[in-house]
Amino acid sequence: MMSKDLWEEEAIERFRSYLGQARSCSFIITGRDVIVDPISRENFDYKLTSSTGQMLAVEIVRLVESKEELVSSKIWSQIVDELKKELIKRGISGYVISLPLHLNIPRREIHQYVNQAADIINQSIVTHQGIDQFSSNQMTFYRIPNYEGVSFASTPEARSINPHGTAASALLVKLEKKNRQLSIQEHERILLVVNWTIIVDETDMVRALTTIPFEAYPNIDTIYFETRPSQFSYVYDRAAYSSILNNDHTGSPHPELLSHYLKYRLADGKRDAYTFVRTRTECLGSITWLNDELARQNLITYVVDGEETTEEEQLWVIRTLCADPDPDPEGKIA
Repeated sequence: MMSKDLWEEEAIERFRSYLGQARSCSFIITGRDVIVDPISRENFDYKLTSSTGQMLAVEIVRLVESKEELVSSKIWSQIVDELKKELIKRGISGYVISLPLHLNIPRREIHQYVNQAADIINQSIVTHQGIDQFSSNQMTFYRIPNYEGVSFASTPEARSINPHGTAASALLVKLEKKNRQLSIQEHERILLVVNWTIIVDETDMVRALTTIPFEAYPNIDTIYFETRPSQFSYVYDRAAYSSILNNDHTGSPHPELLSHYLKYRLADGKRDAYTFVRTRTECLGSITWLNDELARQNLITYVVDGEETTEEEQLWVIRTLCADPDPDPEGKIA
Protein backbone atom coordinates (compact mmCIF):
# COMPACT_ATOMS: atom_id res chain seq x y z
CA MET A 1 0.00 0.00 0.00
CA MET A 2 1.36 3.41 -1.01
CA SER A 3 1.44 6.10 1.64
CA LYS A 4 -1.23 8.76 1.25
CA ASP A 5 -0.42 12.36 0.43
CA LEU A 6 -0.70 14.80 3.33
CA TRP A 7 -3.50 16.76 1.65
CA GLU A 8 -5.54 13.53 1.36
CA GLU A 9 -5.04 12.62 5.00
CA GLU A 10 -6.04 16.11 6.08
CA ALA A 11 -9.09 16.09 3.79
CA ILE A 12 -10.40 12.74 5.05
CA GLU A 13 -10.01 13.85 8.67
CA ARG A 14 -12.04 16.99 7.98
CA PHE A 15 -14.64 14.93 6.14
CA ARG A 16 -14.80 12.37 8.93
CA SER A 17 -15.49 15.14 11.43
CA TYR A 18 -18.16 16.65 9.17
CA LEU A 19 -19.93 13.31 8.63
CA GLY A 20 -19.95 12.64 12.35
CA GLN A 21 -21.88 15.85 12.95
CA ALA A 22 -24.10 15.58 9.88
CA ARG A 23 -25.11 11.96 10.52
CA SER A 24 -24.97 11.95 14.32
CA CYS A 25 -22.57 9.04 14.57
CA SER A 26 -18.81 8.56 14.57
CA PHE A 27 -16.72 7.26 11.67
CA ILE A 28 -13.33 5.59 11.76
CA ILE A 29 -10.93 4.80 8.93
CA THR A 30 -10.92 1.04 8.39
CA GLY A 31 -9.00 0.91 5.13
CA ARG A 32 -6.71 2.87 2.84
CA ASP A 33 -6.20 2.25 -0.89
CA VAL A 34 -8.78 -0.53 -0.81
CA ILE A 35 -8.40 -2.81 -3.85
CA VAL A 36 -11.58 -3.33 -5.89
CA ASP A 37 -10.01 -5.20 -8.83
CA PRO A 38 -7.06 -7.54 -8.15
CA ILE A 39 -6.03 -7.56 -11.81
CA SER A 40 -6.02 -3.83 -12.58
CA ARG A 41 -5.25 -2.95 -8.95
CA GLU A 42 -7.89 -0.23 -9.05
CA ASN A 43 -8.61 1.03 -5.54
CA PHE A 44 -10.48 3.72 -3.65
CA ASP A 45 -8.78 6.01 -1.17
CA TYR A 46 -10.51 5.34 2.16
CA LYS A 47 -12.98 2.98 3.75
CA LEU A 48 -14.94 4.55 6.59
CA THR A 49 -17.09 2.55 8.99
CA SER A 50 -19.63 4.20 11.25
CA SER A 51 -20.42 3.37 14.85
CA THR A 52 -23.69 1.93 13.52
CA GLY A 53 -21.92 -0.37 11.06
CA GLN A 54 -22.45 1.59 7.82
CA MET A 55 -19.57 1.24 5.36
CA LEU A 56 -18.47 4.09 3.08
CA ALA A 57 -16.10 3.94 0.13
CA VAL A 58 -14.55 7.38 -0.32
CA GLU A 59 -12.55 8.44 -3.34
CA ILE A 60 -11.00 11.91 -3.16
CA VAL A 61 -10.33 14.18 -6.11
CA ARG A 62 -8.89 17.67 -6.25
CA LEU A 63 -10.77 20.20 -8.34
CA VAL A 64 -8.05 22.08 -10.15
CA GLU A 65 -7.84 23.97 -13.39
CA SER A 66 -5.14 23.07 -15.92
CA LYS A 67 -1.62 23.74 -14.68
CA GLU A 68 -1.31 26.64 -17.09
CA GLU A 69 -4.63 28.16 -16.03
CA LEU A 70 -3.79 27.64 -12.39
CA VAL A 71 -0.47 29.49 -12.69
CA SER A 72 -2.05 32.30 -14.74
CA SER A 73 -4.94 32.62 -12.31
CA LYS A 74 -2.65 32.87 -9.28
CA ILE A 75 -0.50 35.54 -10.92
CA TRP A 76 -3.59 37.45 -12.10
CA SER A 77 -5.09 37.37 -8.60
CA GLN A 78 -1.87 38.64 -7.03
CA ILE A 79 -1.66 41.48 -9.56
CA VAL A 80 -5.31 42.42 -9.03
CA ASP A 81 -4.93 42.45 -5.24
CA GLU A 82 -1.95 44.80 -5.45
CA LEU A 83 -3.60 46.97 -8.12
CA LYS A 84 -6.68 47.49 -5.96
CA LYS A 85 -4.55 48.66 -3.06
CA GLU A 86 -2.57 51.00 -5.29
CA LEU A 87 -5.68 52.49 -6.92
CA ILE A 88 -7.30 53.06 -3.53
CA LYS A 89 -4.20 55.01 -2.49
CA ARG A 90 -4.67 57.16 -5.59
CA GLY A 91 -8.35 57.80 -4.85
CA ILE A 92 -9.65 55.95 -7.93
CA SER A 93 -13.10 54.33 -7.63
CA GLY A 94 -16.30 53.65 -9.55
CA TYR A 95 -14.96 51.33 -12.25
CA VAL A 96 -14.96 47.69 -13.32
CA ILE A 97 -11.83 47.04 -15.36
CA SER A 98 -11.16 43.99 -17.50
CA LEU A 99 -7.62 42.76 -17.43
CA PRO A 100 -6.27 39.92 -19.62
CA LEU A 101 -6.01 36.67 -17.67
CA HIS A 102 -2.77 35.61 -19.35
CA LEU A 103 -0.43 38.45 -18.43
CA ASN A 104 2.83 36.45 -18.53
CA ILE A 105 4.41 38.62 -15.85
CA PRO A 106 7.24 36.99 -13.87
CA ARG A 107 6.58 37.14 -10.14
CA ARG A 108 9.67 39.24 -9.52
CA GLU A 109 8.27 41.90 -11.86
CA ILE A 110 4.72 42.07 -10.47
CA HIS A 111 5.35 45.13 -8.28
CA GLN A 112 6.85 47.03 -11.20
CA TYR A 113 3.94 46.01 -13.44
CA VAL A 114 1.39 47.14 -10.85
CA ASN A 115 2.91 50.63 -10.65
CA GLN A 116 2.99 50.94 -14.42
CA ALA A 117 -0.58 49.63 -14.77
CA ALA A 118 -1.84 52.03 -12.09
CA ASP A 119 -0.27 54.95 -14.01
CA ILE A 120 -1.96 53.78 -17.22
CA ILE A 121 -5.33 53.29 -15.50
CA ASN A 122 -5.16 56.72 -13.90
CA GLN A 123 -4.26 58.44 -17.17
CA SER A 124 -6.91 56.51 -19.13
CA ILE A 125 -9.65 57.56 -16.69
CA VAL A 126 -8.56 61.20 -16.85
CA THR A 127 -8.50 61.08 -20.66
CA HIS A 128 -11.95 59.47 -20.87
CA GLN A 129 -13.60 61.41 -18.05
CA GLY A 130 -17.39 60.88 -18.01
CA ILE A 131 -17.38 58.08 -20.60
CA ASP A 132 -19.22 54.94 -19.48
CA GLN A 133 -17.20 52.42 -21.47
CA PHE A 134 -13.83 52.66 -23.19
CA SER A 135 -10.71 50.61 -23.95
CA SER A 136 -7.08 51.44 -23.44
CA ASN A 137 -3.85 49.39 -23.40
CA GLN A 138 -5.61 45.97 -23.57
CA MET A 139 -7.95 46.98 -20.74
CA THR A 140 -11.65 47.75 -20.97
CA PHE A 141 -13.18 50.20 -18.48
CA TYR A 142 -16.81 50.27 -17.31
CA ARG A 143 -17.86 53.28 -15.26
CA ILE A 144 -20.31 52.35 -12.49
CA PRO A 145 -22.11 55.34 -10.89
CA ASN A 146 -22.17 55.36 -7.08
CA TYR A 147 -19.78 52.39 -6.89
CA GLU A 148 -17.22 52.87 -4.17
CA GLY A 149 -14.16 50.94 -5.20
CA VAL A 150 -12.58 49.28 -8.21
CA SER A 151 -13.21 45.71 -9.39
CA PHE A 152 -11.46 43.62 -11.99
CA ALA A 153 -12.67 40.92 -14.37
CA SER A 154 -10.72 38.62 -16.64
CA THR A 155 -12.71 38.87 -19.87
CA PRO A 156 -13.13 41.68 -22.40
CA GLU A 157 -16.79 42.07 -21.40
CA ALA A 158 -15.85 42.53 -17.72
CA ARG A 159 -17.50 39.27 -16.79
CA SER A 160 -15.83 36.61 -14.69
CA ILE A 161 -14.85 33.31 -16.27
CA ASN A 162 -17.36 30.46 -16.31
CA PRO A 163 -17.00 28.72 -12.93
CA HIS A 164 -19.51 25.90 -13.46
CA GLY A 165 -18.00 25.21 -16.87
CA THR A 166 -14.58 25.04 -15.24
CA ALA A 167 -15.89 22.57 -12.64
CA ALA A 168 -17.62 20.36 -15.22
CA SER A 169 -14.56 20.23 -17.49
CA ALA A 170 -12.20 19.44 -14.62
CA LEU A 171 -14.41 16.60 -13.34
CA LEU A 172 -15.29 15.02 -16.66
CA VAL A 173 -11.72 14.03 -17.42
CA LYS A 174 -11.54 12.13 -14.11
CA LEU A 175 -14.96 10.55 -13.66
CA GLU A 176 -14.40 7.42 -15.73
CA LYS A 177 -11.45 6.37 -13.57
CA LYS A 178 -13.18 7.42 -10.34
CA ASN A 179 -16.19 5.33 -11.33
CA ARG A 180 -13.95 2.26 -11.74
CA GLN A 181 -12.27 2.93 -8.42
CA LEU A 182 -15.65 2.89 -6.65
CA SER A 183 -16.69 -0.46 -8.11
CA ILE A 184 -17.67 -2.10 -4.82
CA GLN A 185 -20.93 -3.36 -3.35
CA GLU A 186 -22.51 -2.97 0.10
CA HIS A 187 -20.92 0.45 0.56
CA GLU A 188 -22.15 3.98 0.07
CA ARG A 189 -19.82 5.11 -2.69
CA ILE A 190 -18.77 8.71 -2.21
CA LEU A 191 -16.75 11.04 -4.38
CA LEU A 192 -15.23 13.79 -2.24
CA VAL A 193 -14.24 16.82 -4.32
CA VAL A 194 -11.70 19.09 -2.64
CA ASN A 195 -11.70 22.56 -4.14
CA TRP A 196 -8.32 23.93 -5.19
CA THR A 197 -9.71 26.61 -7.47
CA ILE A 198 -10.48 30.23 -6.59
CA ILE A 199 -13.64 30.59 -8.68
CA VAL A 200 -15.93 27.61 -7.96
CA ASP A 201 -18.45 27.59 -5.12
CA GLU A 202 -21.24 25.23 -4.04
CA THR A 203 -23.78 26.65 -6.48
CA ASP A 204 -21.32 26.37 -9.37
CA MET A 205 -20.63 22.74 -8.50
CA VAL A 206 -24.31 21.77 -8.35
CA ARG A 207 -24.86 23.58 -11.65
CA ALA A 208 -21.91 21.74 -13.20
CA LEU A 209 -23.10 18.33 -12.06
CA THR A 210 -26.48 18.75 -13.79
CA THR A 211 -24.64 18.82 -17.12
CA ILE A 212 -22.81 15.52 -16.58
CA PRO A 213 -24.39 12.23 -17.81
CA PHE A 214 -24.13 10.29 -14.57
CA GLU A 215 -25.86 7.26 -16.06
CA ALA A 216 -22.36 6.54 -17.45
CA TYR A 217 -20.94 6.51 -13.90
CA PRO A 218 -23.22 4.14 -11.94
CA ASN A 219 -20.74 3.52 -9.12
CA ILE A 220 -20.93 7.08 -7.80
CA ASP A 221 -23.78 7.30 -5.27
CA THR A 222 -23.10 10.67 -3.67
CA ILE A 223 -20.75 13.60 -4.12
CA TYR A 224 -19.62 16.00 -1.42
CA PHE A 225 -17.84 19.24 -2.23
CA GLU A 226 -15.41 20.95 0.13
CA THR A 227 -15.59 24.56 -1.02
CA ARG A 228 -13.09 25.71 1.57
CA PRO A 229 -11.38 23.68 4.31
CA SER A 230 -14.11 22.14 6.52
CA GLN A 231 -16.95 23.74 4.48
CA PHE A 232 -18.71 20.71 3.00
CA SER A 233 -21.80 20.61 0.81
CA TYR A 234 -23.89 17.67 -0.40
CA VAL A 235 -23.99 18.32 -4.15
CA TYR A 236 -24.94 15.06 -5.86
CA ASP A 237 -27.55 12.48 -4.98
CA ARG A 238 -27.95 9.56 -7.39
CA ALA A 239 -31.56 9.03 -6.31
CA ALA A 240 -32.51 12.61 -7.22
CA TYR A 241 -30.67 12.46 -10.55
CA SER A 242 -32.18 9.09 -11.49
CA SER A 243 -35.67 10.18 -10.48
CA ILE A 244 -35.60 12.97 -13.06
CA LEU A 245 -33.91 10.90 -15.74
CA ASN A 246 -36.37 8.01 -15.42
CA ASN A 247 -39.44 10.05 -14.40
CA ASP A 248 -39.57 7.90 -11.28
CA HIS A 249 -41.72 9.13 -8.39
CA THR A 250 -41.54 6.09 -6.14
CA GLY A 251 -38.45 6.99 -4.12
CA SER A 252 -37.53 9.73 -1.68
CA PRO A 253 -34.74 11.74 -3.30
CA HIS A 254 -33.03 14.60 -1.50
CA PRO A 255 -35.64 17.39 -1.87
CA GLU A 256 -33.27 20.36 -2.04
CA LEU A 257 -31.00 18.77 -4.62
CA LEU A 258 -34.04 17.63 -6.60
CA SER A 259 -35.23 21.24 -6.84
CA HIS A 260 -31.78 22.46 -7.85
CA TYR A 261 -31.40 19.78 -10.52
CA LEU A 262 -34.81 20.62 -11.97
CA LYS A 263 -34.03 24.33 -11.93
CA TYR A 264 -30.82 23.95 -13.88
CA ARG A 265 -32.03 21.24 -16.25
CA LEU A 266 -35.05 23.36 -17.16
CA ALA A 267 -32.68 26.27 -17.79
CA ASP A 268 -30.72 23.99 -20.14
CA GLY A 269 -33.91 23.00 -21.98
CA LYS A 270 -33.90 19.37 -20.82
CA ARG A 271 -37.16 17.64 -21.65
CA ASP A 272 -36.80 15.15 -18.79
CA ALA A 273 -37.07 17.98 -16.24
CA TYR A 274 -40.38 19.23 -17.68
CA THR A 275 -41.76 15.68 -17.84
CA PHE A 276 -40.83 15.05 -14.21
CA VAL A 277 -42.36 18.32 -12.99
CA ARG A 278 -45.61 17.69 -14.82
CA THR A 279 -45.94 14.07 -13.76
CA ARG A 280 -45.21 14.83 -10.12
CA THR A 281 -47.54 17.82 -10.07
CA GLU A 282 -50.42 15.85 -11.59
CA CYS A 283 -49.86 13.01 -9.13
CA LEU A 284 -49.89 15.38 -6.15
CA GLY A 285 -52.62 17.64 -7.51
CA SER A 286 -50.54 20.80 -6.95
CA ILE A 287 -47.17 22.31 -7.77
CA THR A 288 -46.55 23.51 -4.22
CA TRP A 289 -43.80 20.89 -3.90
CA LEU A 290 -41.67 22.88 -6.39
CA ASN A 291 -40.91 25.71 -3.98
CA ASP A 292 -37.89 27.14 -5.79
CA GLU A 293 -38.99 30.38 -7.43
CA LEU A 294 -36.28 30.28 -10.09
CA ALA A 295 -37.22 26.69 -10.98
CA ARG A 296 -40.76 27.90 -11.63
CA GLN A 297 -39.49 30.75 -13.78
CA ASN A 298 -37.34 28.32 -15.74
CA LEU A 299 -40.38 26.09 -16.23
CA ILE A 300 -42.21 29.00 -17.86
CA THR A 301 -39.21 29.85 -20.01
CA TYR A 302 -38.89 26.23 -21.09
CA VAL A 303 -42.47 25.88 -22.36
CA VAL A 304 -42.42 29.33 -24.01
CA ASP A 305 -39.05 29.03 -25.74
CA GLY A 306 -38.58 25.27 -26.05
CA GLU A 307 -38.62 23.85 -29.56
CA GLU A 308 -40.29 20.62 -28.38
CA THR A 309 -43.12 22.19 -26.40
CA THR A 310 -46.71 22.44 -27.55
CA GLU A 311 -49.48 24.95 -26.98
CA GLU A 312 -51.19 22.47 -24.67
CA GLU A 313 -48.08 22.30 -22.50
CA GLN A 314 -47.85 26.08 -22.35
CA LEU A 315 -51.49 26.28 -21.24
CA TRP A 316 -50.90 23.57 -18.63
CA VAL A 317 -48.07 25.56 -17.04
CA ILE A 318 -50.14 28.76 -17.03
CA ARG A 319 -53.15 27.05 -15.45
CA THR A 320 -51.01 25.23 -12.89
CA LEU A 321 -49.07 28.29 -11.74
CA CYS A 322 -52.17 30.48 -11.71
CA ALA A 323 -53.77 27.99 -9.35
CA ASP A 324 -50.71 28.21 -7.10
CA PRO A 325 -48.93 31.47 -8.05
CA ASP A 326 -46.43 31.76 -5.20
CA PRO A 327 -44.05 29.24 -3.64
CA ASP A 328 -44.17 28.78 0.11
CA PRO A 329 -41.78 31.42 1.49
CA GLU A 330 -40.88 29.09 4.35
CA GLY A 331 -39.87 26.35 1.96
CA LYS A 332 -38.17 28.44 -0.65
CA ILE A 333 -34.74 27.24 -1.69
CA ALA A 334 -32.33 30.03 -2.55
